[in-house]
Amino acid sequence: MIECILPKIYLFECQRCGVHIYSDRSYTQGCGCFFCGERLIPILELSQIPQELKEKNWREVSWITRVWLFLKRLM
Repeated sequence: MIECILPKIYLFECQRCGVHIYSDRSYTQGCGCFFCGERLIPILELSQIPQELKEKNWREVSWITRVWLFLKRLM
């Protein structure tokens, strides 16, 4: 499950396209949506997100984010 990847994961949402993005950073200064470049707004820390929403969002997360989280896990 995603909780094993990093101890602190945060869920962000793009203001323009509504895509959910996971990050190990609790802030979004200097980064934006992978798709449209719009500002990301923090939703919750992963430990605060209900299990059903985690599973739903993980199925919808982009392959770029999945690869990035996997590489962070290897470091």
